[in-house]
Amino acid sequence: MDPDVQKKVELVKPLGPAFDREIESIMDDFMGLAGGSGGGGKGPHLASSQSSDGQRRTPWAGGPRAKQAKILETALNAVNSVPYRVSSRWVFYRLYQAGLYTRKEDYNGWGELSSRARHTGWGGWRPDTLADDTREAVVRTGGYNGKDQAKEDLGSRLKDAAARTMIDHFYRQENYIELWFEARAMVGQFEHYTKYIDLVPMAGQPSIPFKWSLAKRLEQASERYGKPIIILYFGDEDLAGPCD
Repeated sequence: MDPDVQKKVELVKPLGPAFDREIESIMDDFMGLAGGSGGGGKGPHLASSQSSDGQRRTPWAGGPRAKQAKILETALNAVNSVPYRVSSRWVFYRLYQAGLYTRKEDYNGWGELSSRARHTGWGGWRPDTLADDTREAVVRTGGYNGKDQAKEDLGSRLKDAAARTMIDHFYRQENYIELWFEARAMVGQFEHYTKYIDLVPMAGQPSIPFKWSLAKRLEQASERYGKPIIILYFGDEDLAGPCD
């Protein structure tokens, strides 16, 4: 361990509960949070932002250091330089090509740094600045084999839509209610046992863009109904269950 680090560790040991917080500060200062250089010449990496009780800490209050700020500014310029939404990995490879990161293993460090920027809104970053990293197929083909088939199908759809048109019952309720749950595998169960309520699967560790979209969803519901919102959340008791 670096002698200066060792000295600071010895000084804060008697502080008890403050020890973990001080260690995180030491790691930030001497190991290079998401852009500094760590001990032993291993390059940029991140100190953990997870406390001993497993809960994530509030994003850093002092803002990024100079090199971190340069990384974030360069990244945001890259995001804004294209007319489409980009993922965290796309941005990382732009930073990698620019020499701001030197190892592909630094991706985790970049993820933590960009997460803090999005949580705090630093320098123009927003929770929805980056798109989700997904590997689902983008389906852009298919359709009707001609106009006659299209007219026949659309006519049938209009009749079905008219038959299924219903009045939104939440306009007559005291509260607006949604049902959120942790596992996507439970969708079928909730569809079977409930009706007339929106279902939102969380999948354990929802991304920042997804959580931001949920916040906007509730904001729109509040504006639409003008009444209290109740979320019925179903999850297990582990620390990864709650959506922070």
